[in-house]
Amino acid sequence: MPSFLPFFDKASHQVEKLRSAFPSHPRLAALRLAAWALGRAVSGHVIGEVTLIPPSRRKGDSRLAFLLRGGIGDIIINLSWLDALTALPGSGRAVDIYTNTPKDVMRALCRNMPCVAEIRSLKEHVPFERYDAVFDVMQNPQLKAVCWERLEKMSSALYDYAQRLLRFQAAHASFYLDENQAMGIHYADVMGGGRRRQPDFDGSLHLKDSDFTLTCVDIPKVREKFGLARPFVTLQREAGSCADSLKLWSAEKYRELLHAMETRFPAYDLVLIGSDGSVDLAGDACVKDLRGKTSFEELMVMVKEASLHIGGEGLIPHLRHFLRAGSSVVLFGPSCARMLGYPENIALSGTECPNGCEGIMQTWQQTCLKGHAYCRSLEQIQVEDVLRACGKVLSEE
Repeated sequence: MPSFLPFFDKASHQVEKLRSAFPSHPRLAALRLAAWALGRAVSGHVIGEVTLIPPSRRKGDSRLAFLLRGGIGDIIINLSWLDALTALPGSGRAVDIYTNTPKDVMRALCRNMPCVAEIRSLKEHVPFERYDAVFDVMQNPQLKAVCWERLEKMSSALYDYAQRLLRFQAAHASFYLDENQAMGIHYADVMGGGRRRQPDFDGSLHLKDSDFTLTCVDIPKVREKFGLARPFVTLQREAGSCADSLKLWSAEKYRELLHAMETRFPAYDLVLIGSDGSVDLAGDACVKDLRGKTSFEELMVMVKEASLHIGGEGLIPHLRHFLRAGSSVVLFGPSCARMLGYPENIALSGTECPNGCEGIMQTWQQTCLKGHAYCRSLEQIQVEDVLRACGKVLSEE
């Protein structure tokens, strides 16, 4: 969710929803609209100007806050943005992160970021007066609060960046609406560099070519713990917390793929990773099913050490890219491969919707825009297509 909303744009959308839901009950619709508007006002999720922090209220050393939203994949991409921003001359001071991502995950992701001082929950009140600037991001960045005098004194480069960002978010307020996120995606696509460059609204941080790198520890220990002495391939069939997402290739095809890989690539162990082990993906294939059995630190090691990863678009391809771990075979359906791919990966997709439908409707993960019961672009990918892609990376014996 955006941290603040262009109120009148959002209210217009809400009116249309209520008009459709209560066409013959305008009084009920009016009450619903009033309750919605009151909720926005009470929660503070209404955009006016950025909150200005008077110098007289700002005490203590220079400090920045970053509100990082979204899934872990979003967090990883936005950490590369945070890393580039704090590398600007004079801006690499103490940073506090507010996020809903678990602290153990954040500690693992921020291991090489000495500027990160505290990791706090987004459910907490954010004390603006504690900071020189507060930035907020899920896909497109926003300046939430600022003490211009202190920020300019702290870093003229960061001050200039914040000024440009404020002009951008004021001129493109619709990019921050949930129901219009496709516009932000399309803008980033046109600008080049895809999702990894999206927080870099004007290209000044060069995130398209970022060398930001995640690290993991205890690699030999983790390999020994899970019996990973041989080369191995990881596979995952998950889409965040959405068990019925259209981003998921069928379990039947995963079972067929694993059985074929046993024969085609016998020199590699096959390892299922993730958190949800409720769906049978192995069938009668011999695999190591480690779903739900690893910590995030251990998952990072497996993603780093795998000879290849196979799965849908989501966390693992992003994590693997920033671990600098090598290739993934990524199965794209509703998501756009051009927008969400990486140069080292092999992207597979059908022809039904070649650029995906992500962000066009809020329900794009659950509902096919064309009315089909499943994503036909994803299901057009055949097992043999995946095996052929694997053969470009793995040696067949």
